[in-house]
Amino acid sequence: YVHHPVLDTAYTSGEFGGGITAWKFDPDSGTLKRLETLSTLQPDVSGEFYAADIQVTPNGRFVYVSNRDQTADRPAESRQDTLAAFALDSATGLMTRIGWFPTPNQPNSFCVDQTGRYLYSAGTDTSILFAYHIDQKTGHLDHFATYETGRVPVWVMCGSVDQPPAD
Repeated sequence: YVHHPVLDTAYTSGEFGGGITAWKFDPDSGTLKRLETLSTLQPDVSGEFYAADIQVTPNGRFVYVSNRDQTADRPAESRQDTLAAFALDSATGLMTRIGWFPTPNQPNSFCVDQTGRYLYSAGTDTSILFAYHIDQKTGHLDHFATYETGRVPVWVMCGSVDQPPAD
């Protein structure tokens, strides 16, 4: 569950089966009214998939959802884990599908940095982290680095490091 940074809109990922829902948020009552639900899965994919984490860029232009391939008889090297990307309408918060981007196996958690220029996704089955540039016009993810994380990276969190003032 994540709120849009400007609009009275919230988004949820549908864990079982993959999906994303946009909700109109009433800040006075705290209630949600469903606006739309879209699949987070590629049209030609088959098997058992679970959506997990969901993140909106700080500028509110894009939302991403992780898809975990849970197909029991599929070997790890053949899994089809992805990050699904959606563009957000600046007035309504409604979603337009952008595409799907490969990510490490079992992407339970990922984060968008505070500048909205980078996304980091970890795979709990592979113990690696992918780093992506976020294209500011299209929302596409460009994988530019892979890092070893050690055993089972369960959570990914982005922060900032302030530079000390110059003397």
